Amino acid sequence: MFKSKTIKYDIENNHLISKLPGQDFKKGTTIDNPPGYEAVLIDKDGSQEVVKNQHKIKLDRSVYYIYYVQSNRKVIKARWGTPTRIKVKTNEDIKTLGGYGHIEFQLMNPMRYINTRIHSEQFVDEEILTKLVLSWIPDLFHQVIEDLQPFDLTQESKNVLKLKEALSPKLSKALDEIGLQLKSLNIENLNFQSIEEAE
Repeated sequence: MFKSKTIKYDIENNHLISKLPGQDFKKGTTIDNPPGYEAVLIDKDGSQEVVKNQHKIKLDRSVYYIYYVQSNRKVIKARWGTPTRIKVKTNEDIKTLGGYGHIEFQLMNPMRYINTRIHSEQFVDEEILTKLVLSWIPDLFHQVIEDLQPFDLTQESKNVLKLKEALSPKLSKALDEIGLQLKSLNIENLNFQSIEEAE
């Protein structure tokens, strides 16, 4: 009698999402679902199914892709900073602006991330997500900065607050579109320098 194939896959502990190597898994195949992970079954037509709390999963149909998603995903914390200074108008003259702080976010919708971001990648971990999120902050800075000028150099806390209020919803929206959730955005420092100092 034909015995169905069982597929085992060792996942690195730091992988939040991991793709089972291969594609087009046949009906009757059994896959091991590692402890602490959920299996995402994706059919060739794009339809998806999430399987939870099953150590072994016997496919009742052919499945094109299989992903493993970590069940308990912690909040990711990272420091951010502006890689280049930005020219801005102030109550005195044109200066350059720089800033830094920290950010907290979490992978909340793995299905959305798989659908929007994963192409040829075999896995996603905290480092990959952090690099992606931090790469967006400079561009979002430029998007909001125009409407906040001129900056009053005597109002340090007010400058920080209005930048945070402008930046947070844009970053939150960008993260939500790929299945991440912004938990907090902190601006620890905004500093202004003359053009000459920056050069």
